[in-house]
Amino acid sequence: MKKTALFLAVALALAACSNKDEPASPKAAAAADIPLSFAPVNTAFAMGNFEPAPQSYIDAISPMLDSMKAGFVQSLDRAKEVAADEAPEQELTKINALIDLFKERLQKPDTLASMGIKLNGLQAAYEVSGAPVLRLELADPALFTSFVAEVETRAGEKLPTAELNGQAYWHLPLGDKAAEATTAITPRLVAAIVGKQLVVAFDPQIAELPLAQLIGLERPAKSFVDGGELQAINKQYGYQNYGSNGVVDLRRVVGLFAPAEGSTTWLSKVAQENGNTLSAVCRTEFLSIADKAPRFVLGAKEITAKKFDMGGVLEVESKLAGELKKITAPVPGLGTDTTGVEFGMSLKVDQLAGFLQAQAAAVQAAPYQCEQLQPLNEQMAELTQNLAGLYAAAGWLTGARASLSEFDIENQIVKGTVVLASPNPMGLIGMAQGFLPELGQLGLTPDGKAKELQSPMVAGTMGPDSQVWVAMNDKAVGLGIGAGTQAAVEAAIKASPANPEPLLYYGFSGQSYLKMTGGLDEDTLAQAAESDAEAAANYVMWPVLQSAMNFYKSVDFVSMSYLLTDRGVEMKQTMTLK
Repeated sequence: MKKTALFLAVALALAACSNKDEPASPKAAAAADIPLSFAPVNTAFAMGNFEPAPQSYIDAISPMLDSMKAGFVQSLDRAKEVAADEAPEQELTKINALIDLFKERLQKPDTLASMGIKLNGLQAAYEVSGAPVLRLELADPALFTSFVAEVETRAGEKLPTAELNGQAYWHLPLGDKAAEATTAITPRLVAAIVGKQLVVAFDPQIAELPLAQLIGLERPAKSFVDGGELQAINKQYGYQNYGSNGVVDLRRVVGLFAPAEGSTTWLSKVAQENGNTLSAVCRTEFLSIADKAPRFVLGAKEITAKKFDMGGVLEVESKLAGELKKITAPVPGLGTDTTGVEFGMSLKVDQLAGFLQAQAAAVQAAPYQCEQLQPLNEQMAELTQNLAGLYAAAGWLTGARASLSEFDIENQIVKGTVVLASPNPMGLIGMAQGFLPELGQLGLTPDGKAKELQSPMVAGTMGPDSQVWVAMNDKAVGLGIGAGTQAAVEAAIKASPANPEPLLYYGFSGQSYLKMTGGLDEDTLAQAAESDAEAAANYVMWPVLQSAMNFYKSVDFVSMSYLLTDRGVEMKQTMTLK
């Protein structure tokens, strides 16, 4: 356990620190030497970059990272306080020594550079025969080695080391010896500096997976870079080579746990030992499911000093994607606000019900034979019986959008508009009258003109001086909440819908986020703790959390949308800085 803490202490230091590194070289290393080139061509997942991110982006985020560093320093001071009360006396000196080391590094202007790490270096994460591997480009391997030695000195304990063909590496057992005696693997964590790269890998210690392959002493016959899969993804989706872009191939994931007949993997052996053997029938059926949504890809479309634009796609086979596209509906203005807080969704309930009914019917016509998939058979049978309610709701609502110019939870201030998209706005108003009879007295017509709603229920909920305006046209019903929102709600119900229509959307300005979290303070966090251990953890981490919230002072706007397109389920996230 002590060695585990020591090993993780190095990782914690790397995660907590930032620096204003020297500008990265404008060109990436040769393709044969970049971290991604050590991944095998058939890896089930891979993430990494081909080039460093633009230096202008690093320069822009450095002040924000410095603010985070200050929070970590304060948290480390609090950690010493907690340790003084709770840690065994014989361990306290070591703990304080490690905390002091991390504080010293954090307070350096070149924190990562002082440890030999590149803030803007090349990196990769992937798997080799099911074992995850992380590779990072180092600025100075000797400095990193010195940093590890300093950690060991402060801790008064050495990390276990060994050599393989002259290559030194650190290693740390995972799990307990009693469990290892009854399993096919004796897992450990290994780390090595190979050339100018730091390699950290999970090593199950089995003959089928030599350590030399994990840490890259033995290169794959054909690498992931040679295969060109990520390069093709970047081109197809417009992802930049400097982003930490990636792919998860669900068919290959299935192959790791359910390999082809006559072959095994260490993961399939572990599954077998735990009584979770996947038969040939199961393999076929799991692969058939994976074929419906074979890959998840993600990447950066733009990283600049003022903008961070990310995308991700769960790729869906074309026929299924075409059916999914029918589910979304036009909602006036959804996804168009760039101030305040906006959120909403769109959904043609009858199309959703029809889609689910078709999937359930297909499973019932040809039930899965795999034992592990029997619950899915049962769920599909139950689903068919519960679709009537969805069809009944189809005529009332196809989406909603809330656009709030003021959203201050602490002071209970809300101002903005709410739009309810409907194929039958007049019918929706009629149904709502059962809960709010005053709606029937407004004399609303689908002319788009707003009328003020006078209601004891509204006054009791929002205060006697509050105002609510209601407007309707042939596509939506709108509510204007707050004084002066009459024109806003009239404009909101006739706004153009986005194309493509988001299934889900939310966005907020940095200032709005700070107002939303304004009620969160250290006392609130302390009162929420359910145990002494949780209270201590909250006390230690509050400065870091506060620094993270302060980051939003530099944020202009953040938005995220989920779309159903010809390619599948797409996610788009954009953050702009002031």
